[in-house]
Amino acid sequence: MRFGYTNFGSYPTISAIASESAAKQNKFWEMHDYLYSLDYYPENKDIYKIAETINLDIETFKRDFESENIKNSIEQNLQLIINSGIYATPTVMVNNRPAFNSSSIDEIENMILNALSITSKK
Repeated sequence: MRFGYTNFGSYPTISAIASESAAKQNKFWEMHDYLYSLDYYPENKDIYKIAETINLDIETFKRDFESENIKNSIEQNLQLIINSGIYATPTVMVNNRPAFNSSSIDEIENMILNALSITSKK
């Protein structure tokens, strides 16, 4: 079993870019959690203050945050997600097949049991 998290949206938001920029310094979750604690949409100046608060190397962070590389990576990842059949969050996948209803315990359980029975027959 694996747990994965990815930024999912119709375009790369500054919050997604900030989180991925922070990830380059192993601080993805710190940035993520701080951004989710806000009750407003941050602007660039807010993002830089958060980066300082969580002790990122600011020059490195600014360079990553302002480059097109992370934005392009988020856009490519979004296309991969769409091509995989993922259309909502959260999405539960079993053997790379998305559950139609990720809130359905029965559906997820049946997918897992089916995958286990296929594996045990090999």
